[in-house]
Amino acid sequence: MDDTASVMSAVSTGNKFPQGEPHDEWTIEELLHWSLHQYQLKTHAQADHYIEQLRDHCSRECQDITTLHQMAVEMASRTNNENAASSLTTTGKSPRKSKSDHIEIRITSGPHSDSKVLLRPKPNAPCFIGRSKGKKFINNGISLSKDQEVSTTHAKIVVEMSAGSLSDAAFYFVDVGSTNGSTLKGEMLEPEVKVKIVEGMEIKVGGSTLKFILG
Repeated sequence: MDDTASVMSAVSTGNKFPQGEPHDEWTIEELLHWSLHQYQLKTHAQADHYIEQLRDHCSRECQDITTLHQMAVEMASRTNNENAASSLTTTGKSPRKSKSDHIEIRITSGPHSDSKVLLRPKPNAPCFIGRSKGKKFINNGISLSKDQEVSTTHAKIVVEMSAGSLSDAAFYFVDVGSTNGSTLKGEMLEPEVKVKIVEGMEIKVGGSTLKFILG
């Protein structure tokens, strides 16, 4: 038992075995050191995997909480708008139609043609567009992975609210400094400059054309 504890202590402070795979010339002590070291590496790898899983789980939970909070804010705002609309109707004035908190993008040309994506950008949480297959592009963004003319992170869609209400949201397209740039009606857009999105607007990124439909 004391010998095993000694070997465990040695493994934790340094490798006491030859390089490479075990062979017949290794001593029993060297083989024990090697075996315990392999076990230690495997344990660390499993721990890292579990930690990453926990981080992903926490991230998803935080996103859900943020979404629920935004929904609660929007519901409260919608109730206020409906009350205001009812009041205006009684005075003979037409209530103002509220805007939506989402935007639909239809891809009309390029390798991903005939596909569409529904995005819900949040304040301080834009939706990214690019060739990447990362989570932020897949979950609430646009991954144009087959379009080799698109930069890894090409552009983003941001939202700005009036009086803190998602029902009065305005959406903007921003090229983040892509290699091939983005064009609107044949004109190259300036990097890091917000372009307000209007119904039916078409912007070309790389070899793909994105048509924006406001909800």
